[in-house]
Amino acid sequence: AMCWEYEELLKYGKCLIEGKEYKRPEPKAPSYDPGLYLSVPFYKKIRVVAGPEGKAPAPDDSESNPPLLLYKPSLGKYAKSKHLAAFSINDDSMEPTLPKQGTAIVDTADKNINDGKLFLLAQNPSSEKYLIKRLRLDSDELYLISDNDAYPPKLLKPSWEKVVVGRVVWSWQPQD
Repeated sequence: AMCWEYEELLKYGKCLIEGKEYKRPEPKAPSYDPGLYLSVPFYKKIRVVAGPEGKAPAPDDSESNPPLLLYKPSLGKYAKSKHLAAFSINDDSMEPTLPKQGTAIVDTADKNINDGKLFLLAQNPSSEKYLIKRLRLDSDELYLISDNDAYPPKLLKPSWEKVVVGRVVWSWQPQD
């Protein structure tokens, strides 16, 4: 806390108790090891691109935010991935799991249908907008589920390949 070394904080406390003035030494800058961080592009929208099965949605790099530097140990097995992308969470449909104004990290290489997992999807096959939903497989039909009960489940009508961008693998919310 306050960027103090433990011993310095104790010395300061002792001076406060004794009523003496304390002169704090200049704080040391934290060390930065670039090998511990992964630069992840932060996208504002998606676009439709040609893929092996025809057209497919992908992150749109024509308009993006500055990249995020993510601490690799926090990413676990995804720390070595070359297919991560960051997206803002723009609505409350996945609250409390993913709060509005949070950030989702998506593995754009993981597009396999996986029941119960969260995915970033194109709002429709020709849209630049995206949404994040939980996938539910029921009797060979795919449903998009919101964790917020105010949003009802939706049957996925277009084919999976035409709307999936990737699986959400990590997220965080802004701190006030």
